[in-house]
Amino acid sequence: MSSIAGARQASAGRKAPVSRGRRLAYTFSVPVATLAAWQLATWFELSPPYLLPPPEQVFLHTFPREIAEGRIFLHATESIKRVLLGIALAAATGIPIGLIIGYWRDTRDWANTLINAGRVLPPASLIPLAVIWFGIGDAPALFLIWFTCIWPILLNTAAGVQGVEKILRDGALTMGASSRQIIATVLLPSSVPQIAAGVRLAFGLGWSVVVTSELLAVRNGLGFYIWNARMLFSMDEVFVGIVIIGIIGVILDVILRETQGWLFRWQRTAVVRGCLKMA
Repeated sequence: MSSIAGARQASAGRKAPVSRGRRLAYTFSVPVATLAAWQLATWFELSPPYLLPPPEQVFLHTFPREIAEGRIFLHATESIKRVLLGIALAAATGIPIGLIIGYWRDTRDWANTLINAGRVLPPASLIPLAVIWFGIGDAPALFLIWFTCIWPILLNTAAGVQGVEKILRDGALTMGASSRQIIATVLLPSSVPQIAAGVRLAFGLGWSVVVTSELLAVRNGLGFYIWNARMLFSMDEVFVGIVIIGIIGVILDVILRETQGWLFRWQRTAVVRGCLKMA
């Protein structure tokens, strides 16, 4: 009973949860402030209109026109497909490598230098190499997305494996399980929440690098849309592309966050049950 009373006192000392209205205000405060600064900059002509078009031109004229014509949807669909395929390739290679590195310490020590060098290498620096190796098309873009996304998936998988309680491994060994069985039946299931966090992080990184790769390597996608608008000096279309990229990025992150919370809600339930048992 004393532990329950202590938990109640601790919860009472916490700050009250933020209301829904205040949370929405926090969410939209930065976009609203950005739009206001943008509008003031155009009113006071801090930049020529052909370099910084007014917000009303972008959102009330160019944006509806691009939506009605449907071009922007085609480009966005191509970019999303590339990101999904690139992350699938990164997961298919990063998860097995992460399991191996997390399980065998010798392998982890051997690969540590290579991993640390690869994960800090800017993907943009590989664009010339990707174009020379794979030519023009989807292949260089997929290579850059794969290279960017494999590191958070690999490292999160290895961290998840290392975080598995030693008693679970020892129990499996006592029952005669082989290394492959331990990885498949103990380490991989226990590491799934950590792997999912790595995949979510990879989505954000992949979405940013796909635009960079599309600037030079492909003939469609949002990156190509922005680059083509820049070549035509159509700055209002450039801003439309930037806005669409931001909107899709936010939507993807929300979907992944909600899906992750729904799939692993058992973690919160397990924590609550553990606290009740200790009480």
